[in-house]
Amino acid sequence: MAHNPFTQAPAYFTQAFNTAESEWATHRPIIRTDAPELGKWGFRKRIAKEAPYFHVWFGLEGGMGHVVEDEERWGNGELWVRSILGGGLLGIDRSVWGRMGRWTGYDERVDGFRKKFDMFDWTKELAVQEGS
Repeated sequence: MAHNPFTQAPAYFTQAFNTAESEWATHRPIIRTDAPELGKWGFRKRIAKEAPYFHVWFGLEGGMGHVVEDEERWGNGELWVRSILGGGLLGIDRSVWGRMGRWTGYDERVDGFRKKFDMFDWTKELAVQEGS
């Protein structure tokens, strides 16, 4: 069985959240939203809507978040995530994960991908949960 590097993603994000802000931050560096006692609403129970935050989901049950205290220092959240996943977890060179592209129009490959991905589309489960 092939090794799945994404099983290590929580460890990489834990380390990144712990070093993201200064040591004088007033909020906890990591807010767990996947604790079993919180149930499926762990994210809403743990992170205030008004606070700027960053959250990463590891499944339908939740993941971990971080309240951003210094938005100027935080920078571009997308590049931060790319550095963790591409540079740290997968070991890809910055010249690859650091490129910022733009969607320029419709691509025929999208329809083929949607058909292949349909059976793995976990967002359908969210619609079922909302309806019940």
